[in-house]
Formats: sequence, C-alpha cells, structure tokens
Amino acid sequence: MFPTLTLIAMITSAFLGIYTLNMLVLALMAAKKIFSQGGVDADPPIPEPLPTMTIQIPIYNEGRLVEGVLENITNLDYPKERLEIQILDDSTDEETLAKERRLVEKYKGEGYNIQLIHRENRRGYKAGALNNGLKAAKGDYIAVVDADTISPRNFLKELISHFSEEEKLAFIQTRCEYTDRWFNWVTESNAIERDVHYLVEQPAKNWYNLLPNFSGKAGMWRRDVLEKYGWDEGVLTEDVELSYRVQLDGWRSLYLHNPICLIELPPSLSALKTQQKRWTAGFAQSLKKLWRPLLRSNKLTLSQKLETLIFLSSPITHLVALTAIVLWVLAAILEPDITLDLWLGTPTFSTFMMLISSAPNFAVVTGILRSGERKRRKLLSIPLTLTILTANLIANARGALHGFLRNNLAFEKTTKYGTTHNTRKHEVATNYTLRHLLKRNSNELTAAILVITAIAKLLLLGQLTSAIPPFLHRALVVTQRLPTIMRNS
Repeated sequence: MFPTLTLIAMITSAFLGIYTLNMLVLALMAAKKIFSQGGVDADPPIPEPLPTMTIQIPIYNEGRLVEGVLENITNLDYPKERLEIQILDDSTDEETLAKERRLVEKYKGEGYNIQLIHRENRRGYKAGALNNGLKAAKGDYIAVVDADTISPRNFLKELISHFSEEEKLAFIQTRCEYTDRWFNWVTESNAIERDVHYLVEQPAKNWYNLLPNFSGKAGMWRRDVLEKYGWDEGVLTEDVELSYRVQLDGWRSLYLHNPICLIELPPSLSALKTQQKRWTAGFAQSLKKLWRPLLRSNKLTLSQKLETLIFLSSPITHLVALTAIVLWVLAAILEPDITLDLWLGTPTFSTFMMLISSAPNFAVVTGILRSGERKRRKLLSIPLTLTILTANLIANARGALHGFLRNNLAFEKTTKYGTTHNTRKHEVATNYTLRHLLKRNSNELTAAILVITAIAKLLLLGQLTSAIPPFLHRALVVTQRLPTIMRNS
C-alpha cells in the first residue's frame, strides 16, 4: 500500500491523463484526415442576391488599430448597399473617439453605411457591446471582427455561401494566423500553442461532428440566433459559452480552414499571462453554467457530450497539474524510497506517466506539420512553448479558481499594439527589463526556487531520478548499472 502523499499524487496524475490523452486522440483523428484526404473544405455556390450583412467591431481604447481595421473591412468584396458597419465603442480615451468620428465621416462620404455606437459604461464588457449593437443592426447575418483582425477580401462571401446550404447552421468560425508570429520569442511560442487549436483541435471536431466552438472573432452568426439566445454578459468567454449553448439546443456549427484571418498575439509575458488567466476564468464560468444542461441534452450524442465536457473542463487541468507537481515534489522529498521505487521499479506506471507528459506534443507536431513555412524552426521552438505554458500555470490556476468561486469578474483587456505602430518595439521592450520580470512574475519565480530547492535536496540524497522527466528514467538506470554490467561481463 502506498503512503497517502504518493497515493494522492498518483490519483491526480491519472486524472490529468484524461485530458492529455483526449488531446492525443484528437491529434490522431486530425492527422488521419489531413494526411489521407487533405482536409479540404468544400465551397458552396454564393447565394444571389446577397443578403444584408452587418460587421460588428468591438473597440475599447484601441485608437491605433481603428484605421487599419476599417480600411480592411471597406476593401472586402461585398456590395456597399448590402453592408452595414458598426463600431461598438466602449472607450474612455477621447483620442480614440475623435479618430473614430473622423473615419466614420470619411467612409460615409464614400457611400458606406457605417455608424459609431458609443457606450458611456462597459456594462457586460464585449458581450454587452455586442448585444447593444445588435439592437440597431440591420443585417440578416452578423460578422464579428476585433480591432486587430485582418480579413481576406473574399471573407464575407465565402462564409455566407455556407449558411445558404443549411438552415440549422448557427455560426461559422474561420482559422486565424498571426501578424506578429515572429515578433519575439513570446509570440513565436504562443503561436505554436494556438496552432494546436486552429490546425488540430477545431478541424478534428468539425470533421467528426464533435462541436467546434466560436473563438470571438473572424466568424459569422445568423442574426435570429443571436436575437434568440444573446451574449451572456456575465461570462468572460462569452464566445465559447454562447457557441455551446446554441449547440445544446440543436443548432450546428462549422469551422473553416479557409479563408484565413490575421490577428495579433500578446508580445509580452505579462500580457500573455493576463489573457490566458481571463480565458481560464471564462471557461470555468462556462463549465459552471453549462455542465448540467450539457449532460441532460437529448440533442447531443454521448461522444459530443464527453468531448465538450472535457474541453470546457480545461481550467481543471491547470489546478490538477499544479497540484500534481507539488505533490510529486513533496513525495520525492518526504518519501524518497517509495517515489524512486514507483518511478523506476514499476514499468506500467512510468510508461503511463511518460505517455501523459508526451501526448500533447503529438498534437503540437501535427499542427506544425500542417502549418506553412519554417516548420523546422517551429519544431525547435516546442521546448520554449512548453516552458511558457508551465510558467503560466500559477496564473491560470488562479484564473480557474476565480471563475469557479467568484461572480462579476472584471474583464482585463489584452493590450494590442498594431503591426505598423512605430513605438511598438520600444513599448514592448519595457516588459523585458529584469525589474519588470521580477515584479510581474514573482509567483512563478518563487515556485521555480522551491522546485530547484527540492531538486537540490534530491541530488544530495542521491535521488536525482525522482526529479527528472519520466522519459530519462530508463536511460539513467542503465547508466547507473553500466559499471556492474561491465564487471560481470
């Protein structure tokens, strides 16, 4: 019988395996489709006449981005007389508002139906702005793009053609690429992580009818669906929550590999941590709200329910992973003999732990192989990606607890700089000073010191094997036994 500490560590690791193995299954499903058939999306005919379209652009103090997003939208291939543009502005920045007013007048003079809808408060944040704009919208379909989104010229026509094919299609989500993928090591590693979602997870769910989700931008909705269900203003990830709420009621979703929209990634660790913490809290809120309706739904299959439940439960993985790390470090220090025997003397356990730790990497590699240029560079960046994911573990765990335990959470906005802003590199560079890193990442640094201390203690005890990755255990055992083997031979 195992001691209590080791036993709890084993249970948490097994629980974590549910999520990592699920990602492995999705990656295998995606790989089978991609490498056997190419996974090409069919292009239905474009309907004639084209329906009225409303494009909603939520804005909050993003004056540097407004001009670019409006220039992009007004260059889309869609008739002016059937296009409505809404700038949904919650800004407190007068400079942003002044620029928006000038641009609205400019494009009205060019014949565009464009309006600025400014709220004096941020009630409901982005969800509140979208709901407010819907009241005045004239379009039969609603496209949502953020201020940093760059859409291809055929964006609207390609999406609208799919709606004409199926009446129960509620929304379409398109693939996103990144304007600043190669800006620095933070954006490069974050892009690889997101590729798993856009190139592996979403396509697999789409191809095997496992309910893709809406990602909040670069997508389109039926207006009557939005009017019936509405964005939940109490959930930080209103996009995910609404996309599953409508699918629980029998509506369908569609994920398209093409067209591709460009978005901006957070260029600093602090911005990335803020964004991921917000998403984690929002997923926790969505799970808390939807798990009962999900299990009770008579319009979903068992596989759809299980996959959606695992996806929405992702905040739990941060809590479980953090707990598992702490427990194994404590077990290695307090129960070193038991821990060593378990990891080295039990092949089934060590193999299972190796599978848990390496399973997500298959999804990462699949995404990289499906992506475009510089595949070798991306493969070499995998360790960096895993390092940043681990570094954000504490912030994400805190976000999960906030989402599960608190109400009325504040929406912490991710700063966006714009791809052509001249001072961007200077502004971002301030996030890399030693003082800034120590101040903004104190929890992670404290945790790292504790782990290093634990490993040092294990080294002194001669128990290094209990503190290194599972896939090195066997090699180390052979190395340790090599002198004995040579003497006997």
